[in-house]
Amino acid sequence: EHERIHLETSSVLFREAPKHLVQAPQNWPPLHPSAFQQKPKSNPVEGVDYPSNQMISVKKDNVDLGKPADFPSYGWDNEYGERSVDVPDFSASEHMITNGEYYQ
Repeated sequence: EHERIHLETSSVLFREAPKHLVQAPQNWPPLHPSAFQQKPKSNPVEGVDYPSNQMISVKKDNVDLGKPADFPSYGWDNEYGERSVDVPDFSASEHMITNGEYYQ
């Protein structure tokens, strides 16, 4: 979560920087073809305007959360303490939700 906060904060700087100073990391996937449309459709179509997002089954498991006070790297206050949690079976989407999915 901590790294995501930095990425979100940095994204503001990326948007304000001159385009020639910003480049995508080498291993990022290519943009979806709909990113190059001059006029977006008013009703996006799954598989055309945004990728299908399959649900993936995750089996139940026991998960250890937190970290000890003597952990050798920095941590936020809410990261310390340790507990074990039984997580039941669940499904999660393969990708983060897209604007097209949200629209549907």
